[in-house]
Amino acid sequence: MACAGWVPEAGIRLTAAEWKTVGTNIRRIAAAARDLGLRCTFHHHVGTYVETPEEVDIVLNEVDAADLGLCLDTGHYFYGGGDPVTALKKYGPRVEYMHFKDVNPLIREACRRERLGFLDGVRRGIFCPLGQGGVDFPALKRELDALNYKGVAVVEQDVDANDTSGPPAVEGAKSSLAFLRGLGV
Repeated sequence: MACAGWVPEAGIRLTAAEWKTVGTNIRRIAAAARDLGLRCTFHHHVGTYVETPEEVDIVLNEVDAADLGLCLDTGHYFYGGGDPVTALKKYGPRVEYMHFKDVNPLIREACRRERLGFLDGVRRGIFCPLGQGGVDFPALKRELDALNYKGVAVVEQDVDANDTSGPPAVEGAKSSLAFLRGLGV
């Protein structure tokens, strides 16, 4: 959490042996879930060991697609240094669930430059209403349409619930909904 968004510069990463353990554990969980009639879908997140595009890649390469789908979180992928549209093109068939979230790129860069943690980024407003940040939602929609995506998408905006200095979270939700409607979603 302390180096969310600037993990490579912090030098915090799992070893090859630790990644193998992660893969083994995910496969075990997937098998147990399958025995219960459930499907595992992985959600990457900044402030964890699976934040950057490279780390997402490692997890998905460690575990077969038959055992693990992907919940692509557009905001966390962008925050972690990636382009969600590129991720969707790369992992398309594995994407079974979406989190639509946007990131203010100027605040992201300030957080990286100042070496701020995840909660400090949230308090600064790194997550913004959809369409007001760096995620290319029109391109994302085109790619989802090309994939004939029929899965679920959750619209999110991480905020500090204790911060009453800005507009209420409901205003961000209304703005995001209006933006998505404008895209024909």
